[in-house]
Amino acid sequence: YQTLQNRNIARFGKLSAIGFGGTALISAYMMIVGFMTFGGASKGMILNNYSTFDTGATLCRLLMGISLLGSYAFISNATKKAFYNIFYKGNEITDKIHYRTTRQLTATLTGLALLISDAGFVIS
Repeated sequence: YQTLQNRNIARFGKLSAIGFGGTALISAYMMIVGFMTFGGASKGMILNNYSTFDTGATLCRLLMGISLLGSYAFISNATKKAFYNIFYKGNEITDKIHYRTTRQLTATLTGLALLISDAGFVIS
């Protein structure tokens, strides 16, 4: 919201609805097509049902990766703000605290990503 040009709540809400709505439609479409293709034998991550040589599925995997990378900044920022509200409520957040928290969060997430191979476990 802070970086939105001509910002106001109505415009922010409209842009958020368009973004989330578009993402939901694309996700629903992919789930429906995947389920219609594989039926009850569908794996939880529908793209894992397709061959690694399938160009369309490979493109979707790439786009999903880009989506995950793009969402990292939002998730990281929200996590840091929650951390600050718990541990530094009412105190000024200095650059030192901000950078240290960012490094610790990144190291923790990277470590967990290296250890956990089943994303379904994390989501559940």
